[in-house]
Amino acid sequence: MLFLLLAVILVIYAIHGLFALLFHTEPIEELFEATPEPTYDPEEYQVYSWSRLSYDGDYYVYEDTGYSSLTGIDVSYAQGDIDWQKVKDDGIEFAVIRAGYRGYESGELHTDTGFYENLEEARSAGLKTAVYFFSQALNETEAEEEADYVMGLLEGYDNIEFIAYDFEEAHSDGRISQMKNEDITDCAKAFLLRVKENGYQPMMYGSQSFLWEEIDRLELNDITEYWMASYGKVKPEYPYRFAIWQYSEDARVEGISGPVDLDLWMIPK
Repeated sequence: MLFLLLAVILVIYAIHGLFALLFHTEPIEELFEATPEPTYDPEEYQVYSWSRLSYDGDYYVYEDTGYSSLTGIDVSYAQGDIDWQKVKDDGIEFAVIRAGYRGYESGELHTDTGFYENLEEARSAGLKTAVYFFSQALNETEAEEEADYVMGLLEGYDNIEFIAYDFEEAHSDGRISQMKNEDITDCAKAFLLRVKENGYQPMMYGSQSFLWEEIDRLELNDITEYWMASYGKVKPEYPYRFAIWQYSEDARVEGISGPVDLDLWMIPK
């Protein structure tokens, strides 16, 4: 009798499951909580094969059928006096130089005290050169003002590889500490678009978490390339599109007395 009762219960459950599959208004995959495969989009996802990333004893190198790489550093006044010929001889191929910054309290614009010396001497040593600006813009008007300021500093200089927008909180009580993500995206878009409209290649800089969580990449993808910072990794873990990986913040390079950031730039062949 017990076996008969169990058999009836099993039949009822089977019939109930069949009806759920046949007449459920939601897609069957939702019924089973299936996770669809992500749609591959080269405009959104990075296309590198990290099995092709190698370490030559000093720096990371990347090479595949579509890309090769350049090794670079980014510097400001904080690196002090730099012997750029020694930097070049140590295998560095490009330099991103801080052009200036906006004060996190006053909001005033400033030129980095080492900007012109670093730019001119790096170029004289044969390095490719680019620049970045440390933004504390509160709105699109201020972001455009920053872009115009940088481009003004670059008058008379040709072959600038890109102008990068670096938006980071400088102090917990600073002027940008309460900004919302959509406002940060609007400022970035205003700066980068202004740069692009004036014939420069724009570049959006940020940590992996910043680029992932604090801006809307889809608002920026048609405008800019990305420069992503992630340290202490044997390979990048950021899944989305980027052109440059800043992989160290405390490297040692000949010609520079203290620590410096190292960057790997993937160049299309």
